[in-house]
Amino acid sequence: MRNLRCLAIVAAVTVAACMAQPIHAAGPLKEKGLTAMVEAGFDEAEIIAKIKKDGVDFAVDDATLNRLKAASVTDAVLEELKRAGANPAAGKPSVTFESVLSLLENGVEPDLIIAQLRRSGATFVLSAEQEKKLQGAGATAALIAAMKSGEKDGDTAEPISDLAIVLDVSASMKEATSDGRPKVEVAKEVVASLVQQLPEGLNVSVVIYGHTQGCSAVKVLRGLKELKDAEKSGLITSIQELAPVGNTPIALALRQAGQQFSGRKTYCGIVLITDGVESCNGNPSAEAARLAENPMLRFGVNVVGFGLKPEESAATSEIASLGKGRYYDAKDGEELNAAITEVTKRIGKGVEPAPFNPAAPKGRRAVVVLQPAVALPAMKEIVLCKPGATDGTIYAYDLNKVTKYGEELRQSSAEKVDIWWIPAEGLAVKMVADFENPEREVKKLRPEDYLGMVRVTAEGRPAKTRIVVTTADAGAGTLYAYDVQEIEGYNKDLVVPVGTYKLWVVEPDNEPTLLEQGLQVTGGQVTVVEN
Repeated sequence: MRNLRCLAIVAAVTVAACMAQPIHAAGPLKEKGLTAMVEAGFDEAEIIAKIKKDGVDFAVDDATLNRLKAASVTDAVLEELKRAGANPAAGKPSVTFESVLSLLENGVEPDLIIAQLRRSGATFVLSAEQEKKLQGAGATAALIAAMKSGEKDGDTAEPISDLAIVLDVSASMKEATSDGRPKVEVAKEVVASLVQQLPEGLNVSVVIYGHTQGCSAVKVLRGLKELKDAEKSGLITSIQELAPVGNTPIALALRQAGQQFSGRKTYCGIVLITDGVESCNGNPSAEAARLAENPMLRFGVNVVGFGLKPEESAATSEIASLGKGRYYDAKDGEELNAAITEVTKRIGKGVEPAPFNPAAPKGRRAVVVLQPAVALPAMKEIVLCKPGATDGTIYAYDLNKVTKYGEELRQSSAEKVDIWWIPAEGLAVKMVADFENPEREVKKLRPEDYLGMVRVTAEGRPAKTRIVVTTADAGAGTLYAYDVQEIEGYNKDLVVPVGTYKLWVVEPDNEPTLLEQGLQVTGGQVTVVEN
């Protein structure tokens, strides 16, 4: 029986500028090279073996030994420097682009660096210029590949069971990337691609932050449960609807992601995608370290940084380091996509990511009415009809229907159709007339672009009064031949298509009263009329 794995992915999108150093071939170890090996977390035995094999190229006097001891060089290494001994120890891994260059220029062989990279799990998105600098420093193709892949000791190809994705939609995500697109649009497309590529059967949770103002603006967009292929488009739609608004409470978001795994006995991990650092007085590094105490968090807290400044990158990469995950650095959409592709491969090894364009998925013809961003009255159904239907003959002309926002209304041909929005109370309204979809694609519509609301307020008036919205052709005697929407009672919202109408009230035992002529209804807004 296969072991279950759970993955929480914290994708933080970050950019760090890297400076290259002059390069030298491998040879005797220099003092700077020794301290670089200690900072990168090399074991004593490896450092001692290097000293034994190639010797050192600096004076080993009392002043030097004191400097090295202050730099955390172990006693065993100091003894080896004085005579030639060996033994173990370790520094905290801190493998950076600069430290790799420093190790190469100070005589450390690529194979030793590869071994340390595997222990640290550091991952790099390398530019062409950076690769050129590495090659000039003596880096082998195997070393550059190891830096890109981020493979580490103990990695497993076994499938995971749980995944938490944490997505930054704070106000800073409105900023443009180097290619001129808003960060949030790039991030949403890439995360949508990640969702599309996830293997079926994986339990997935999505946590967002910054979607509203305030430091408590963290929301579980999707609780942890199995993500079936048929549900992916709905989740992608929810992600696409997000708008950048508020602060950056990363620590709180990580805590919420960790709570998704509470009580579960399966391996798990987190992926955070962010373009900034904590702005709500939280400590995301400490939170990641606390999460990493869970032995089931085998894949750790992985961070994808997007468009960060160098000082922000350092703080954000610490989240991944203390969370026993990996850090990915990206400055534009291309590098972000590359980072998420690497994450996807780790989630399900052997699953080759497929190209995906969430803005215009091809291969099927359908329309999706998205969850409205404004508070519309309850919806009963959305119906696709042949042209010519009225509110009373919809089901004689219907082609397809759904009862939830975000579900696809499939179209069997490119012929024009009408889209009807049916409320739980009141008349069906034609949301879109003569809708065309000539290409084989999924088109997404926001109901607030086509529908508005009318509310008639009154106090002390008969409760059974009917409120009627009609076209401009209606008269008192032909009211119901031209009605567009009607409802019983004041202070209720009537949903009508965008346009210009007449507004009537019909109180019990009285003739219809024209309350307003030329009533203008605007999409997504409530027009309030007092009686």
